[in-house]
Amino acid sequence: MTAEQARRFRDDVLNIVGQIPRGKVTTYGIIAAWTGWPSYSRMVGRTLGYTPEAARRAKAMVMRMEELGFGNCTNTRACEAVCPKNESIANIARLNREFIKAKLAD
Repeated sequence: MTAEQARRFRDDVLNIVGQIPRGKVTTYGIIAAWTGWPSYSRMVGRTLGYTPEAARRAKAMVMRMEELGFGNCTNTRACEAVCPKNESIANIARLNREFIKAKLAD
């Protein structure tokens, strides 16, 4: 994939995601197919991970957790054990990484 194709792919992904109605879901594979690159589903995920929306979501999740009295989840198994949504330590660690990236970008 050339740099120009990558830019078009990113723009197509963001356009497609923007057209998905609130409350509806689809898969990265379907989005990749709609862009014309059906084997690039992982690239869809990476593309969405670098958007301002990803940073906004991470900050909103942490703020909501603080409102509910959970505080900051650490990358220890203690948080995983008491998580009301049964989130894995891998997802907790990812949220922490995304939150730190978002705060550093502020």
